[in-house]
Amino acid sequence: MLTSWEDYIGAPASRSAFAECRKQCAGAYEPLRQVLHRVIEIRRPQSIACLGAGMLNDIPFHDLVGARTDIHLIDWIPGIVDSGIGGAIIEMDSDGNPECAFCVLGENDAQPWCRRFSGANAMQAGVCDNFEPIGEMGTGCKSYERGDEPHVLYQDATGGYATGFARRSYEVAKSAGSWAQAIRQATGAARRAGNDAAALDITDGSIDLVTSSMVMSQFEHEPYDYFSRQVASRVGLPSERDKRHLDGPVDTLREALATRQIEGHLDEAARIMAPDGRLFVAFELFHADPKDGGWFLVRHMHKAMELLDERFDFDFELLPAGGSVIEVQLRGGASLVHMFVLRHKHV
Repeated sequence: MLTSWEDYIGAPASRSAFAECRKQCAGAYEPLRQVLHRVIEIRRPQSIACLGAGMLNDIPFHDLVGARTDIHLIDWIPGIVDSGIGGAIIEMDSDGNPECAFCVLGENDAQPWCRRFSGANAMQAGVCDNFEPIGEMGTGCKSYERGDEPHVLYQDATGGYATGFARRSYEVAKSAGSWAQAIRQATGAARRAGNDAAALDITDGSIDLVTSSMVMSQFEHEPYDYFSRQVASRVGLPSERDKRHLDGPVDTLREALATRQIEGHLDEAARIMAPDGRLFVAFELFHADPKDGGWFLVRHMHKAMELLDERFDFDFELLPAGGSVIEVQLRGGASLVHMFVLRHKHV
């Protein structure tokens, strides 16, 4: 049975999978949060836009709230950012007591961040009376209900390209008679998807710091996985003969999709970034095979480096090259994550 793109990304399984990922991987991203914390501390941005914010695994959210930064959190999975905030707002103070990023702002300032804020808690200074811990360690609050802050946008951070392809590929899958036909027509849809531009609801040149952490690596998977699942539901899984004959065309399609998504993503980052703003990017450049421990280059990330260099200048003063690589241990093995700070291209 075919599934629309909106139903696919909005399925409860998507949010639960990301919630489980946060639970298992939150500690792994601590070095990435620390690097971004230093960038924020040096730049002191008045506004920040986190593209592909997800569950906020890699965002030092308490720092941003405490600095009274104007925060924009963007992701295309409906509801995921709200879930991420609910899990990110609670940290433990030096005495091991829960402390909410919003409640510590005080009576006058906390309400815009959480509609359930109920005033100081006489028993626990760092949370309000409505605090309801998530899990045994209390790392989150079930009562959280987003107010006017932060600004959350459930939109496509590729400038509409990924969504455009997904919708066009749905039509391809509906009429597919074979895998060969579907791949051929999807390649055409990948070219035409550039006509479906849809800018984020953020004003041009208005953001001091734009972040994109662990986002571009994901363009290898979606929306290609969505397309392939729809075709499989229509004509069945590809046969061995299909696989042999379609390796080249599939690689061509996947490379086009990844490249065009990265281009749209970076163009949106450049559009919303202030004239003297900065872009912080982090992506998995190398991954270790969990079977033999050998390292390999993550597909299409060399192209991401080229596209970054075409559009931006690298700022190695703000983030020196020597501190731009960290090793992250995830469920699928070790990853080398490369981080860069960029500014608008000097003309």
